[in-house]
Amino acid sequence: MAQTRIFDDLKASPTVLPSRAILAAMVQPEAVTPGLLALLDEVLANPAAFLEDQDHYGHLYALLLLAQFREPAALPRALALLRLPETEAEWLLGDFLTEAMASVLASLALSDPAPLVEAALDRDLDPFARAAAMAAMLAQGFQGSSLDPTFRIFDDLLATFEARGGSEDPIAWALLAGLLATGGFQPFQARLEAAFDQGWIDPEIVLRGHLAEDFQTNHAHNRRRFLQHTHLVEDALLELEALPWLFAEEDEPDDEDLPDVPPPLSAEARRSILAAQGPPSGQPGRNAPCPCGSGKKFKRCCGKG
Repeated sequence: MAQTRIFDDLKASPTVLPSRAILAAMVQPEAVTPGLLALLDEVLANPAAFLEDQDHYGHLYALLLLAQFREPAALPRALALLRLPETEAEWLLGDFLTEAMASVLASLALSDPAPLVEAALDRDLDPFARAAAMAAMLAQGFQGSSLDPTFRIFDDLLATFEARGGSEDPIAWALLAGLLATGGFQPFQARLEAAFDQGWIDPEIVLRGHLAEDFQTNHAHNRRRFLQHTHLVEDALLELEALPWLFAEEDEPDDEDLPDVPPPLSAEARRSILAAQGPPSGQPGRNAPCPCGSGKKFKRCCGKG
């Protein structure tokens, strides 16, 4: 497939996943990388105009393809998307932020996690964007032969959070705590218990009892579950196929398109209608349920008199 056709298909309206274009891009990384980076630059140059005039997920396809290619030039662009104003970032990324961005960041920052550390500590970022950076570092740690370097990174992260105390975002606190438990970093448990005691951790995001259980008993299970969701991107198309919400579904009818449903009739109204219709054929027995639907016996409802 020609490169022009690839990019046209990636930027088409998101009714179906452009599988053929993505597969064609995957087999020629050097040829398509400049165009994928340019697609991200186009969005970043004027995100408001993009949101107003465009209707495609090309920037998300580009992120996953560049993550598969391990293209370092894509990392600052991915982080720039996270740093857009909240409304723009939300519209451009949506659930991609929590479901795929950590894998993208992990794949793009393999040579140097420092930008991820910076993002994780940036209080101007949405807490879930910060958590994506933290999760990316944990995914990198799970790929290595030892978790010791990752342990040291998270030790420093936790120390910064502790220094900030209650001025740190409680949701970011909770998301960090959950990742520390997933990593099985048991030496951090007592420090997180102290943070709970101080009221720094949002209890609606992570439950204290569940966190303690994860630290103590669920290491292997939590690690496997985490890696199902967050890992280095090896096949962009497979990653996209796991995100079916990206693609347009059949529109649900608006309320105004639905047929009018009459309000339920009162028992008195039902009796009046039945009385006007005359006695029913095959009149029920006096102890049978009344056919008007009142729930009473016939003799105590429409069969009176």
